[in-house]
Amino acid sequence: MKKLIFLISIIFFVMSCSLSTKKNALIKISSISNLKEKGKIDKETIDKWEYKDIETDTLPGISLEKAYTTILKNKQPKKVIVAVLDSQVDINNKSFLGHIWTNTNEILGNNIDDDRNNYIDDVHGWNFLGNTKGSNITNANYEYVRIVRKYNNQFRNKKESEIDQELLPTFLKYEKARITLESEYTKKTRRVKFGEIILQDFLNAKEALKKYFPEGKYTYEKLKEIDTIGNGLSKHVLEIKSLLDYNDSEENMRRVLNDYKNDIKYRLNINYNARGILQDSLDEIGNRSYGNEILFNKANNYTHGTRMTSIILNMVNNQADEIDVMPVVVEPHGDAHDKDIALGIRYAVDNGAKVINMSFGKEFSMYPEMVHKAIKYAEEKNVLIISSSGNNGKELNENFYKYPNDQKLDREEEISDNFLLVGASTYNLNKNLKAYFSNYSRLYVDLFAPGYEVYSLFPDGERKIDSGTSISAALTSKVAALIYAYYPNLTASQVKHILMDSGLEYTFEVSTPTKEDKNKTTPFNQLSKSGKVLNAYNALIMADSISIN
Repeated sequence: MKKLIFLISIIFFVMSCSLSTKKNALIKISSISNLKEKGKIDKETIDKWEYKDIETDTLPGISLEKAYTTILKNKQPKKVIVAVLDSQVDINNKSFLGHIWTNTNEILGNNIDDDRNNYIDDVHGWNFLGNTKGSNITNANYEYVRIVRKYNNQFRNKKESEIDQELLPTFLKYEKARITLESEYTKKTRRVKFGEIILQDFLNAKEALKKYFPEGKYTYEKLKEIDTIGNGLSKHVLEIKSLLDYNDSEENMRRVLNDYKNDIKYRLNINYNARGILQDSLDEIGNRSYGNEILFNKANNYTHGTRMTSIILNMVNNQADEIDVMPVVVEPHGDAHDKDIALGIRYAVDNGAKVINMSFGKEFSMYPEMVHKAIKYAEEKNVLIISSSGNNGKELNENFYKYPNDQKLDREEEISDNFLLVGASTYNLNKNLKAYFSNYSRLYVDLFAPGYEVYSLFPDGERKIDSGTSISAALTSKVAALIYAYYPNLTASQVKHILMDSGLEYTFEVSTPTKEDKNKTTPFNQLSKSGKVLNAYNALIMADSISIN
C-alpha cells in the first residue's frame, strides 16, 4: 500500500515537472553531451569531488553544490538529527562544535536519569560498549567466533545427517561460522609471520642506510646516489625503494602488524569474551541497563565514528546548519552485537533522530530478528536507516550476505520500507565507476553513492583521503537529512524512494571480477535495485514536487 501511494506521488511528480522545475531542470545522463571519461584527478580537484555535478564539472558527484546555489537558495531549513551508530566520536572536535546533539532534558554529571529514559547523563548520546564504572570494550570477537563459542558443545564433530531437522538451520550457520573461523585464523597467522619479516627487513635497511638518511627522510634521488657495489647495500636500497613505491611507512607497517596480532589475540580468540564487563544478557532485549555516557576516549584509537561524522557534517558553501549528529557507540574493533545495534536504533528513534547512519556490517548475525524488530520500530516512528554494503568487492547473495539488512536471506520482500543499503561509486566515468572494493547486488543493494578518495576528518584534526562504502552511506545520510530539513512532512518511505528514484543511471559496463572470471563486467545499472548513483539536486527537486507544503 505504501509503495502504491508513493508510485502515485511519482506519477504526479513526473506530470508536474514542467510546472515545478522551470528554473531547476532534472539532470539526465541521456541529455549530457560532454560526458567524458575521468582517470586520476589532481589533488585540488579531488577535494569535495563528491559534491560536484556531472553537467558542469564532468564529475559524477551528487550535485550538492549545485543544489545549494539553486534549489535551496534563500530557503530556511528545520534542524534534523542524524544518529551515528558507530565507534566513538570525538564530540569536542572543533569542526563539530554546535552540531553535536544535546539532550536538553538531561543534566551532565549529576548521576541522575533526569529525563527517565533509563540512560543516566546521556547529554550527547550513549555508549553501549561501556559500564557504569567507566570501562569500555575496545576489542570484541567477530560474530562467527561468537556463534562457534555458543554452539561448540552442541555441534562439535557432528555431521549434518546426525542433526534434528528443527536444529538444522542453526547447525548450518554454526558450520559456516566454524569454517570461516578456521580459515581466517590461518590467514591472519600467516599475515603476522609475513608482516614480521617485512618489518624486520625494513628495520635492517633503516640501520644499514642510517648514515645516508639520518632523519629517515627517504627519497629516490638519494637512493640512486648510494654505491651498492660489493658492500651488501643493494638489498637494503631495494627495500627502501619498495617502501617509497607503495607509499608505506614504518608507522603503517607496525599498525597493520599490530592489527593482525590483535585479530589473533582478541577478535578470533574463542576464549576471549569482552562482554563480561557489561554484565548483560545478550539474548534479552529488555535487559538494557548497561552502557555509559563516554562517547570518546583517545585510548580507544578507533577513528571510524569521527570520520563518518565529518562526512555527514562536512560543510557545502559554508552551510551545515541543518544537521546535528547524535553519537551512539555500538561498534568495537570486531563486530557489533545485534543487541547493541537494536538498542542503539531504538535509542536514536526515541530521542528524536530522523536519520540513522550505520556505516558498518558483518557476514554473520546471531539474532537478526532482534535487529529487524528495531528497524520496524524505526519505520513506525518515520525514521530512515542507512547502511553500507561492505568492502569485500563481492556480489551479495545466498552464499555471501551482509548484516544488518532489511531482507531475510531466503526472501526478496523487504521487512520494512525505511532501510537503504548503499554501495560505493568513484569519479571514474569508465569501467571503474564502481569502486573496486564495493559489494553490490541487484537483490540487496539499493543505491550507490561516492565513496572513493573522499576527504574525511580524523580525531587528531587531520583531513585525509578516505575510501569505503561507509562513506557512501554517510553521504547518503547527509542528503536524506537535507530532504527532511527542507521538506519535513515527507515520510521515511518517501525519502527512501526519492533517493533511489532520483539518482543518475549509468548503463555502461563496469568491472565486477570474480575468482572464476577476472575480466567479468556488468552494466552499472544492474548492480543495485535502483541502478543509480545518488544525486542530491534531483532528489531535492523530487522532494519539492511531492511535498505538501
